[in-house]
Amino acid sequence: MVHWIDNPVFGYAVQIATELRYCEVIMRDHAYEVVFRSAFAEIQLDDNLNWQLTAGVPLPYSIITEIGHRIESVYM
Repeated sequence: MVHWIDNPVFGYAVQIATELRYCEVIMRDHAYEVVFRSAFAEIQLDDNLNWQLTAGVPLPYSIITEIGHRIESVYM
């Protein structure tokens, strides 16, 4: 579900290793914040339109791209 507030938010379950985790994605001016329970990451598109981690906890590239594809399906 997408909530339209000052910064749109949506959440969904993502598989990380052997654990299914709920994450929330928060749209910001130049990036997207990704929150997993108490962990935080920030991703954004680079100049070649590839998703990259720009801050926060290290995530496998496959998870970064999965979250990026979900962002694209919701917002773009």
